[in-house]
Amino acid sequence: ENLLLSFSAFIEFGKKQRQTVEDAFRVLLTSCKGITAEKAIEIVKFYQTPRRFVESLRRSAKPEEMLSTTFDEVFGKDAATNRKRVNKPTSKRMAHIWIA
Repeated sequence: ENLLLSFSAFIEFGKKQRQTVEDAFRVLLTSCKGITAEKAIEIVKFYQTPRRFVESLRRSAKPEEMLSTTFDEVFGKDAATNRKRVNKPTSKRMAHIWIA
């Protein structure tokens, strides 16, 4: 199972509090295995909305590697930013979830 949060739980979460699109996107991202809150924050900073994220995946020549490649370029490969990087298996899982 790639999702840690069911869709119905996500909807219930949204009903309980006012959220921006970025807030909802961040919560949705953290429901995916391998995406921590810190990684979700960085993804939202970079793509802002789910639509921009999906469009980027669809435009990518290798969507299954897009997140890992993009964040290697953004953060580099030093230890200080390692927690923010997205590994290749997680990148592949995200592509499968978002554009399957």
